[in-house]
Amino acid sequence: MNYSGSTGNSGPKKASKQEKASITAQDPFEIN
Repeated sequence: MNYSGSTGNSGPKKASKQEKASITAQDPFEIN
């Protein structure tokens, strides 16, 4: 699972708001 490299570096929680929106659409549990 790759979220524009966010997961591999610092995780989706540290991604920008725009990235979070995209990640939430794919895997909401990753944000929660």
